[in-house]
Amino acid sequence: MKLLAAIQKEALILRRDVAGLVVLLVMPVVLVMVVTLVQEDTFGKALGTGTRLLLLDLDDSPESIALGDGLREESDFFDVTRVTADGAMDEEAAQRAVAAGEYRVCLVVPPGFFDTVHAGATALIGTALDGPAEGEGSSHDDADAAPPAITVYLDPAVCPSHRRAIITPLHQVLQAMEMKSIIRAIESEMALETEDREDAMGWEPGELAGLREVRAGGSPTVPMATSVQQNVPAWALFGMFMTVIPLSAAIIKERDFGTLVRLRTLPVSLWTLVLAKVAVYASVCMLQFGLMLCLGLFVFPLLGPPALDMGVHYGLIALVAVSAALAATGFGMLIGSIARTHDQASVFGATSVVIAAAFGGIMVPVFLMPRGMQLASRFSPLNWGLNAFLEVFVRGASLAAVMPDVWRLLGFFAVSMCLAVFCFRSRD
Repeated sequence: MKLLAAIQKEALILRRDVAGLVVLLVMPVVLVMVVTLVQEDTFGKALGTGTRLLLLDLDDSPESIALGDGLREESDFFDVTRVTADGAMDEEAAQRAVAAGEYRVCLVVPPGFFDTVHAGATALIGTALDGPAEGEGSSHDDADAAPPAITVYLDPAVCPSHRRAIITPLHQVLQAMEMKSIIRAIESEMALETEDREDAMGWEPGELAGLREVRAGGSPTVPMATSVQQNVPAWALFGMFMTVIPLSAAIIKERDFGTLVRLRTLPVSLWTLVLAKVAVYASVCMLQFGLMLCLGLFVFPLLGPPALDMGVHYGLIALVAVSAALAATGFGMLIGSIARTHDQASVFGATSVVIAAAFGGIMVPVFLMPRGMQLASRFSPLNWGLNAFLEVFVRGASLAAVMPDVWRLLGFFAVSMCLAVFCFRSRD
């Protein structure tokens, strides 16, 4: 009964500040609409650095080694990890690693791939020089002879525009290696000038070798992640953590007016008063999150972007949302207990949330950041929440996959609350 009475008191105080409550609910909605509409055509076009690429080299030839070196040295876009057939990883394990987000893309070079490419180049040059055998068409006109292909597994969280940014340099490197195979075949087959034979080859890029794209951990027909799936949970988390401003302001106001001192004279524990604030402001965070989901499901399809695809694990979405709401309110309690004035709380609280959002991938996806920023993002609670939401929305992850981030959020909440209570008692 004491806790319910304290919750009623907090709700009454919050209801009196209607303007602040409206701003708290409308601000993340406006942000996600503007950012998503702006990013709909540009999401992922700006290339980042250090995109993790796994090269599963089952061919283990000098050409496949050169493929990895070319991707590593000639492009700052990829951070290449090469694994051979003798390693502990097979194609199934590589696909699981990509589906889990450990790598953004995986290339699987099949055994004998480049031998087949060289053989095709030799046949192509032989046909160009000698002509097809009597009664036979040219080798590259055979519709049944599909070229060998390198399988490309893509992280489901890669959006379509970023997928193009990944696939384009792969095609370029592969076409360059096709041309090298043709030149090698020319050098071995011809002992005369080849300039007059160039048009006779009829070679087209991709004729000797190709890429076969596969969505790791899912069907190739399932669409990749969209800007809506990135921005809705991202800015919902940002709005949750911005509750630090009204929550800390309420704590400081109670302290300045002497309300907190009078409440402490009553037979009510400090934890009861603190948990009442957590319950009310966590409910506000959940209301924010619900509005953001409705925006993604019903409003965005009317404006052009696709509807939000949340997957099928709604219980996991609720678990992550509650954990994030608790982490946000815990942070607000901590700032309110430390700050001495309203200005200190609002400036430090807002600034710290913006910095955590920038590091956590809210404003710019983490995979587009420099390597050092990607490492720093692991310490942002907003990044923990965003990763957990993307695991559910995009990868269809199970409870075991999201629990590490959920435990981080709950641990952040517990530590923040303990520090806040310690500060309250220190002031006593």
